[in-house]
Amino acid sequence: MMLGQVIRRLEDADDEAIRSLVGDPALFARLRTAAGAMDRPAAAYAREAIGQFLHAGTEEEWATVIGRMRDDPAPGDRLIVYAIERQLRRDGV
Repeated sequence: MMLGQVIRRLEDADDEAIRSLVGDPALFARLRTAAGAMDRPAAAYAREAIGQFLHAGTEEEWATVIGRMRDDPAPGDRLIVYAIERQLRRDGV
């Protein structure tokens, strides 16, 4: 999946789609907690997380995520999950 497709996929995603994409119930719970604290749906938080990563991800972070994506059957999903994890760490959740 190309980066543009990843971004378009998030444009219309609802919370259920994000839960399915994340796959990990504990990670999704953290995501909902962070989103709720900002009075936003989880899907909006995920979109903001990927935007933040695309604009401010370091070379080391990009190397890490590319390594995760390399042999993954759903590399776009790995990018989204990495961006969400990164944003949650930054937000202290």
